[in-house]
Amino acid sequence: KALEKYGLAIGALAGVATPGSAGQYAKGVRAVEKVLDTAKSSRAIPRLTARQIKQHYPEARFRLVGWIDENPDAISEQELATWQKEGIIEYLGKLDDVRPAIDDTTVFVLPSYYREGTPRTILEAMAMGRPVITTNAPGCKEAVIDGYNGFLIPVKSVDSVVSAIKRFLDDPELATIMGNHSRKFAEEKYDVNKVNAIMLEEMGIFRKTHD
Repeated sequence: KALEKYGLAIGALAGVATPGSAGQYAKGVRAVEKVLDTAKSSRAIPRLTARQIKQHYPEARFRLVGWIDENPDAISEQELATWQKEGIIEYLGKLDDVRPAIDDTTVFVLPSYYREGTPRTILEAMAMGRPVITTNAPGCKEAVIDGYNGFLIPVKSVDSVVSAIKRFLDDPELATIMGNHSRKFAEEKYDVNKVNAIMLEEMGIFRKTHD
């Protein structure tokens, strides 16, 4: 849905909640897991990230929104069930309205590795004033100014996702600052009226109506 309520017309969602206390960090286990998951690293990122963070910050919460994709590289229903049973991921399923989920989230995380257009999910999070962690990949990187309204990370890098999330957990005020920047950036760059005006002008339609 377009977020008319938030003034912009602009679904996989991973959020990190408020930080908790520190826990023990299992470097050896993490290293082995990363080797074993190399072939399916893109699917393993949510699990490995959440597990590492929750060992340091057990009160942090990770929520995933979206449907089960038939793509063989996508996260399977069985994997989601395992993650939920382990208690590291909360799967909210496919939502017709993502606003409550985003509203209950501190940081929006999208570790996409596809070359794609700007994901609508990022724009929705920005419209609601949430900082964004996403990859430095075409489509995603256009919506984030690194260090301003979020962080850009290398593709398929669990360590980079973990490091970026920790920055928000260690400095909760940073999420508020960057979230405000996200909203401002969305208004300046992605407001539907401004986008439509640019498109019409590029197509020559806007000029013709004023000749």
